[in-house]
Amino acid sequence: MKNTNDNSYNILKLTTACVAFALLMLSACQMPENVPVNETQYFFVGTYTDNEFGTGKGKGIYAYQLNPQTGELTYLNTTEGMINPSYLAIEPSRDLLFTVNQHGVTNQDTTGAVSVYKIDRATKTLTFINKQSALGATPCHISFDANKKFVLVANYVGGNIAALPILEDGQLGVPTGMIQHVGSNTHPRQTAPHAHFISALPNGDILAVDLGLDQVLRYKLTAKGELIPDSTAFYQTAKEAGPRHYISSKKGDIIYVLNELNSTIEVAKIENDKAMNIQTISTLPEGYEGEGNCAAIKIHPNGKFLYASNRKDHQSIAVYGMNNDGTLTLVEHELTQGETPRDFEIDPTGQILLVANQGTGNILSFKIDVTTGALTATGFKSEVPTPVCIKFL
Repeated sequence: MKNTNDNSYNILKLTTACVAFALLMLSACQMPENVPVNETQYFFVGTYTDNEFGTGKGKGIYAYQLNPQTGELTYLNTTEGMINPSYLAIEPSRDLLFTVNQHGVTNQDTTGAVSVYKIDRATKTLTFINKQSALGATPCHISFDANKKFVLVANYVGGNIAALPILEDGQLGVPTGMIQHVGSNTHPRQTAPHAHFISALPNGDILAVDLGLDQVLRYKLTAKGELIPDSTAFYQTAKEAGPRHYISSKKGDIIYVLNELNSTIEVAKIENDKAMNIQTISTLPEGYEGEGNCAAIKIHPNGKFLYASNRKDHQSIAVYGMNNDGTLTLVEHELTQGETPRDFEIDPTGQILLVANQGTGNILSFKIDVTTGALTATGFKSEVPTPVCIKFL
C-alpha cells in the first residue's frame, strides 16, 4: 500500500510527484555507467545477534543474490559465530568485508570491536581474518578513508571515533588514532556525545556526525592514521535535530545531513572551508504529526534522486529529486511494508532499492523508476532476523 490514513494524503502525494516529475524532466536521467543492467548482484546483510540492543534474533552475516531486473531475492548462506555485526563495509578490490561488533553499554566500556573477513567470490562465503578493539562502546558505523588504507569507526555510546589500518595481508592493525567527543545538549538523548556516523569526503576530509552534539565535525587523517580535528565545529545543525548520518554530492561540495530527532534533512554547501545551510526539508508528509526517527540516507547512482528512511510512526522511504543547486524536491513517500526500516540500499545498476525492516525481520525489494525516482514494491521479500545493514559486493 502507498496510502496512509486518508484521501488528503493521496492528493498531496500525487501533487508533489507531478511537480517533482516536471522538474526532473528538465534534465535527462541516465543509468549508472559500466554496470550491465541484467547482471546478477550480490549483497550481505548485517544483523543484531543478541539482546544487548533490543531483541537480537540474527545468526550473523547473511549473503544473498539479487536479480536487478525483477527484484527477486535468493538466500545463499550465513556466516555465524560473531556478536552484533550490525554495520558493514566492503572493499571489493581486495575481497574484504569489515564489520563492527556492536557491544558495550557504558561510555567507559571499550569492548566494542571491529572484525574483518575474506570474501570467497565463488561461494560468497566469509572467512574470519582477525579482530581489533574499536576503542569505544557500541561501534555503530564503519567506513573507509579516501584511499582505503584505514577503516573509520564511530562509537555511539563511547562518543568517540577511531581509525584502524588495513595491513597488506588484509588484517586489521591496532588503532592508530582516536578522538573523544566532548559535550552535551538539551534533548533527553543528548546528555553525552554520541558519534553515529563517519565517512570521507572525495577530497579526503573525514566527517563525523554526532547526534549528542548536533554537530558534524571534520578531521584530517595523516599517513600514519592519526586524526587531526578542526578547531571549531565544521557544521552545526538545528538545536535538538539529532544528526545521525550524512551523504555528500559526487563532487563533495554539498552534504545532506539526516536528523533523527526532528525528522529533517539539512542541505549544506561547503564554501570557504565551512558548511553553510541552504535548505532544511522534512522527511515526513506535510501536516503529519507523528515521529520519523530517521535512519538512513542514500543517493541514487545516477545522482538525480535522494532517499531517506523513517522508521517509527511513519515507516517509509522519502523520495526526493535533486535540483541543480543541490536542494531537494519531494517526490513521494513509499511505505516499507514492514516495521523499523533501519537501513536500505540501492543496487549498483540503479534499478532496485532494498529495505531492511529490523522490527519485522525482512528485506523487501522496490523497483525504481529511473525517470522520476519513485518506488514500486516488486512483491519479493526475504525473512532475515533483525537486519541492520545492507551492503552490495
